[in-house]
Amino acid sequence: MEEGTEKKVSATTGFITGQLMMFISIYYAPLHLALGRPHTIIVLALPYLLFHFF
Repeated sequence: MEEGTEKKVSATTGFITGQLMMFISIYYAPLHLALGRPHTIIVLALPYLLFHFF
């Protein structure tokens, strides 16, 4: 695949996954409580970013 196509696919997949997680968290109370706190999002995002860039 070309680099531009890979970026589009990964952006679309990430967007759909994020929307699905937020939709599920609305109807599943424990997940809503976990994802509703900003520090939880940071704790989940930092290892991903470190893995991605290093």
